[in-house]
Amino acid sequence: LNNGTDTVEVSGNNPFTFSQLVHYEDTYAVTVSSQPTLETCFIANGTGTMSDAAVTNVQVVCTSNVYTIGGATDGAVVTATGSSVSNIVAISGGSYSLSAKLGDVVTLSATKAGYSCYVAGSPITLGATNITGADVSCTPNTYTVGGTNPLGASVTISGSAIPQGLTTSNPYSFSAKFNETVTLSASKTGYDCTVDGSPITVGTANITNANVVCIPKTYTIGGATDGAVVTATGSSVSNIVMVSSGNYSLSAKLGDAVTLTATKAGYSCYVAGSPITLGAAPITGADVSCSPNTYTIS
Repeated sequence: LNNGTDTVEVSGNNPFTFSQLVHYEDTYAVTVSSQPTLETCFIANGTGTMSDAAVTNVQVVCTSNVYTIGGATDGAVVTATGSSVSNIVAISGGSYSLSAKLGDVVTLSATKAGYSCYVAGSPITLGATNITGADVSCTPNTYTVGGTNPLGASVTISGSAIPQGLTTSNPYSFSAKFNETVTLSASKTGYDCTVDGSPITVGTANITNANVVCIPKTYTIGGATDGAVVTATGSSVSNIVMVSSGNYSLSAKLGDAVTLTATKAGYSCYVAGSPITLGAAPITGADVSCSPNTYTIS
């Protein structure tokens, strides 16, 4: 501290007294000649005119220097606790900044929908310098995508950064990251299969309603008529028999049990293989065979 040419060194909260006396009615002006490290000080009650008593109310008031903490946000919202200046975080142009004092222990957290984020170096004990590299890093969260698969179809996923094979489980489940658009495919012999909602863009929650729907394929049953009229029962598609150029044909679905009969005046007829339980292929050899009936003459 200075009072004119008189100087005194002050440390901590210790009292101080200048060595030179000041005459009655002379003026005095105490100033800070050199700021301490890490603090900024000013003088209270430091000027005046000397009265007929010693001046004892001069005060040195020091505050810790204020520094900034900041970095890139990676699109996240940054919050802070522990700053004795302000925990308000300003976000601008993809970066953030807040003020804190020497010795403050500041904890920084970052949130971004669909992501897990952290702030480099947090918590930060503030030293005597600005911190500019407390950057936010965010990685997309992983969610599950799945649903029911009642017939045990083979289900595959594409579009996810996570390698995964096929599954036949019921229910089934895959993993995918936030904002990925994944395509789910299902297949089963004898069926046409689809997955509800596919393709799917993953949001911020698990997906449980990507259900597999499989419908039996339609196949044909047919053969030669041998001139007979063919009728059918048991097809879930149609029991109408189409007869053309000596051949017949009808449609049925996988698993249908179709009974075929044939009639021809004067003949006894049967259809090869009837009743037929339809598999995963058309049937072309359900031919009609007719033999003439035998009658008596008297």
